[in-house]
Amino acid sequence: MRSRSYRRWNTTRKDELDQIEHAHAAVGITGHGSWRRNLDRGNANFDNIAEDFNRLLIDFRTEIEPHDPQPRPLRGALQELNDWRNAIAHQDFRKIGGSARLQLGRIRRWRKVCTRLAVVFDTVMHQYLQKLTGVSPW
Repeated sequence: MRSRSYRRWNTTRKDELDQIEHAHAAVGITGHGSWRRNLDRGNANFDNIAEDFNRLLIDFRTEIEPHDPQPRPLRGALQELNDWRNAIAHQDFRKIGGSARLQLGRIRRWRKVCTRLAVVFDTVMHQYLQKLTGVSPW
């Protein structure tokens, strides 16, 4: 006869670990718990951010829409920031109009946009997780 610990491992604990493994697979975690995040291999543009959040089974684009309706000023400013980042990194300023002149006011605006996006993302995830679990996550 097997020990109580072994029987528990082979039934209850095994099932619990299977559930964790299936949950990881459902949200795109492979191997040793590593993510194949778009942000690990691409720019922090809205599409990559949304795809990474979508792995948590949230329709991120739809949830963000009330916070950044047409003409989507936050997403537009984020794209502009990424365009400038790429122009500087690759020393190719054609996509941004050919000039390498960057004004402090624009940088400050991007910083405000990034702060606003962080608040929006935090709000959306809070609402999603609270709806999913029934309790406030933070």
